[in-house]
Amino acid sequence: MLPPEIGAYAMPSYRIYKLSADNHIVGVSEVVECESDQEAITQATKKLDGLDIEIWQGQRSVIRLKSMENSRPGASAVTSE
Repeated sequence: MLPPEIGAYAMPSYRIYKLSADNHIVGVSEVVECESDQEAITQATKKLDGLDIEIWQGQRSVIRLKSMENSRPGASAVTSE
């Protein structure tokens, strides 16, 4: 019989960081496991609360989500890094 870790599928882990207006991390990052970048973006979008959010998977920057409160009128709420 194979050990459980062989052949087992682990969902990718993503870190969600909230950023202050001067681009400093606020609080502790949240780790979420998601099937895809899009799922991580969907989860993070629900957490927008006046602060910008960055999503990272390991050392890879996935996206920066701009808070509507920090965006210019007419600006997109989502920016790719």
